Order: sequence, then structure tokens, then C-alpha cells
Amino acid sequence: MNILLVDPARKFSEMKTDGSIKCFPSLGLIYIGSFLKQAGYDINYLDIQISKLTEDEIINYIKKINPDVVALTTMSFAMDDVFTFANLIKNIKPDAFIVCGGAHATAKPEELLTNPNIDFIVLNEGEYTFYHLIKQIEGSNYI
Repeated sequence: MNILLVDPARKFSEMKTDGSIKCFPSLGLIYIGSFLKQAGYDINYLDIQISKLTEDEIINYIKKINPDVVALTTMSFAMDDVFTFANLIKNIKPDAFIVCGGAHATAKPEELLTNPNIDFIVLNEGEYTFYHLIKQIEGSNYI
């Protein structure tokens, strides 16, 4: 099972006084990635803002790693980025499962459930829930 963890937000940074930009990686995704890696899964991590990849480079990266499951972290200010990325994934790999977690998914799960590109939502702390979801997907492709 090939898993891609993604922070799709393009807007979360802080301009420093010297003109450089300070970016903040998603600790939630890092915790989940570490947990799943220890459980023996292949994990790829993509932070859209930090990587500075173009859309074409992102598409090529996704095609190259060919993920079975894509997990997106959600923040309220970046929901347009989340929905855009989910759509991009489904256009590239329609059979990939898209799972959303994070602050916005926990606060407003109904908003995510209305998007046809989102397959599952993980609420609150996600390490164990996401692990068990992956186990279910591996077993039957459906919950």
C-alpha cells in the first residue's frame, strides 16, 4: 500500500524581516507518517508550499509514486487548496482513496462530505484511526 501525505495549503507562511519566508510543516501529517512507517507502510510526504513544485511537477510526482491513498490535512483558510488538490488527484488516479483530516475536517466534516472527491474523513487525533482505515482499505477497498 502506497500512501501519500499532503499539506495542500499554499498560503500558510510568515514573512520574516529579512524577506525570507518561514514555512510550517504539518506536525499532524508527520506524526501519522511516522506511525504508519513504523507499521511497515511506504510513506511519501508532500508539502505544496515548501516544495514549491509547479502543477506539472506535482502531476508528474503523483504519477511516479502512484499512491493508493492520499491523506490531506485541512485548515479552514486553505479549503480551496484542499478541494483543488483532491480534484487533481482524482483526475490523475481516480481509484485512489482521498482521506481528509486536521482542524477543518474535525470542525466541519459535513462540508467535506459534500465534495465528491473526498472518500473518508478522520476526526480529531488521526494516528490510530487512519491506521485502522488503511487496514480496512487493504482488506476490501470499502469500509
